[in-house]
Amino acid sequence: MEKIDQAALLGHLPPHVRDKMLKRVEVLKRYVRDKSRTNAEQGAAELGLSMVHFKKLAHVWELYGRADRLPGAEWPKTKSTSASDELMGALRQAIDESPSSTVSNIARRAIEIATLRGIAIPSRNTLRARIADILADAAPVRSSSQECDIVVVHAALNLPVQTDGGATMPIAALAVHPPTRTVLGIGLSDTCITARAAAQALKTALRRLPLSSAVAASTGPMRIGLDTLPGPEWSSLRSALEQVGVVIEGDERALPRRDAAANYLGRKVSGIQIRPRLATKPAAERTPYVASGQKHLTLKEAEAFAAKRMIPEIQPSASAVAADHIMERLDRWLTEAKS
Repeated sequence: MEKIDQAALLGHLPPHVRDKMLKRVEVLKRYVRDKSRTNAEQGAAELGLSMVHFKKLAHVWELYGRADRLPGAEWPKTKSTSASDELMGALRQAIDESPSSTVSNIARRAIEIATLRGIAIPSRNTLRARIADILADAAPVRSSSQECDIVVVHAALNLPVQTDGGATMPIAALAVHPPTRTVLGIGLSDTCITARAAAQALKTALRRLPLSSAVAASTGPMRIGLDTLPGPEWSSLRSALEQVGVVIEGDERALPRRDAAANYLGRKVSGIQIRPRLATKPAAERTPYVASGQKHLTLKEAEAFAAKRMIPEIQPSASAVAADHIMERLDRWLTEAKS
């Protein structure tokens, strides 16, 4: 069997799930070297599996020899929220009747419509999930931002980052490609929205620009949607970008736009829940969901995991002279801001 970095195959998993899968690999490797009943029973006991389940796992391992092909290597595990065409029609009618209403009120009206039409009604949580999906898909994007090559938005990510008092959600600066609503770069902070995180997100994004931005990446000008917040670091970042020819589309604001991240990205990106309204809350109020057995992450671990999950591979990318100059300037700015 060829040498494969099994841990690298599991980079899309949270660390606690990755550790569980690597333990499975360790036990399965030992079993295939000695496929005795005693070894099978020991392996099943170590993994907390029945003999039948363990043997099925061993069979998959022998077929592929890859950790990412084993059961359990998918994350997150989601319950189906599928809905019939008839139910979706009822949901859309309820939304159309009162598009600015709350999800709860829309769900209540959708139940009335579905009941009158004799449509099977799922749980209220399923209804709310489907309504939120429809609203996110239909969310408008500011026309000025649509013309940008990159837009920076802010949101808390529902990941448990270690703090002195337990765990908090980190705050992400997300560099988004407006036409495709794709995350191209991420910068994290465990305290508050920061210019450094925005600069880091932009720097990462500039390496992954799609070919639709090839002209701007080559000859400029690069258009970046970036609202600048109070404080010298934000003013300094804006000035640094403008010095290398970037056209900034954005305002000086006391607070970030709370709806921008949701408008571009919806409620989740690759299984990671985004919470824009918590981005301005203190750490103690950003309580994350912690699954059974899940470890609290360092900020560095959370950033690596979020980047692996949320940023797709862009091949080929449009990086060129103008984009390289901006990256070099961001590198200098980040170094100066750190000192």
